[in-house]
Amino acid sequence: MKTQLPTFKYMPDPIQANIFETGELVVCDCCEQEVDIYYTGGIYAVEEVEYLCPSCIHSGLAAEKFDGEFQQDLLNPELVSNEDYTDEVLHRTPGYVSWQGNNWIAHCKDYCAFIGYVGWDELVEMGITEEVEHEHYTNEELAVSLRNNGSHQGYLFQCLECKQHILYSDFD
Repeated sequence: MKTQLPTFKYMPDPIQANIFETGELVVCDCCEQEVDIYYTGGIYAVEEVEYLCPSCIHSGLAAEKFDGEFQQDLLNPELVSNEDYTDEVLHRTPGYVSWQGNNWIAHCKDYCAFIGYVGWDELVEMGITEEVEHEHYTNEELAVSLRNNGSHQGYLFQCLECKQHILYSDFD
């Protein structure tokens, strides 16, 4: 890969989390440069955007050029008093793809880092089923229905301050 991958505060490993695609060469719709790491997840903007490079997202240039945001909604934004954090999540952090629209979680006094797409099996493999924080479902219900790439999809976040894992999920 020749494209440089910047460090995203709220997305520590976007390649591992399947946020960026790699391999083929595409032209970034923002900077019009040829890149081999690119984002196709979309941006909530007026104009249709097909490919964005990591640098244009990280710098905020893509959000500015297309007058858009990468997240549909923020969960618990009242916990975050620093407007720079909100700006970074909305305008300089790639979004994840979800069934009902991506929602970014806040915890402690900041937004959480997106770890990746998960089902119950992945949570078991990580050894965090008893410690993960989630709303609406018991562990027994999650064990039955939560499947990565399934109808009940999990999105795993981790608080940057207290390191608590937080699960958000939705259905198709």
